[in-house]
Amino acid sequence: MYELKKRILYSDFDSHGNMLLGRIVTSFQDCINAHSQDIGRGIDYMVKTGRTWFLVAWNIEITRKPRLYEDVTLSTWGYEYKMSLGHRNVTMRDASGSICVAADSLWSLMDMKKGKPIRINEDDMEGYVIAPQFPDMTYLPRKIKYSGTFEACDRVHVRRADIDYNGHMSNANYIELACEYIPEDFPVARIRGEYKAQSKYLEELSCERCLEDGKYIIRIAAAKDGEEKCIVEFS
Repeated sequence: MYELKKRILYSDFDSHGNMLLGRIVTSFQDCINAHSQDIGRGIDYMVKTGRTWFLVAWNIEITRKPRLYEDVTLSTWGYEYKMSLGHRNVTMRDASGSICVAADSLWSLMDMKKGKPIRINEDDMEGYVIAPQFPDMTYLPRKIKYSGTFEACDRVHVRRADIDYNGHMSNANYIELACEYIPEDFPVARIRGEYKAQSKYLEELSCERCLEDGKYIIRIAAAKDGEEKCIVEFS
């Protein structure tokens, strides 16, 4: 497995000294991308081959939020690859080795020009080591189901700062945006994210909220035509 050391710095924690939910997701995303880069399957490989991984879904379990200036270790590894899809775990442990946060993620290998999934080949996998699935978390389907009524919360435009190297809104920034629409004192133990479509610079997004079975579900969609971009569930 790949490891990355991190200190929870000033920009990572909130006014209570707890790591921000969005920063947890950002750190996981950074760890995954650093892993790919360090084995030669990162940005250079993406540019050369026109093949890159797009995130399909997050399932993140939070045992506790790390606190200000705490040292943590991020670990990530793939546990299953099939057709165009790859499953990957990420964990965050404190200095004692205890799990603070654990996550399951699903990725799809994409042709950057055609914008379509493509089959994983041996070259794509060079340098990766497949390890067993992390056992100490609950695995859930990638699709987030809901039946309640949504209320409109906000309309926002995709900022330049939201755009990642692939030219669309960063996966972690959808989670950061969704965090704006849950109560500050809501005790989040799980975050699920289902990614459906890309968002471009200056695109206007509508943000809607539903409270269902004790869970907040945030729907982020294109304001123009209602195309769903990302569904985020906090429980």
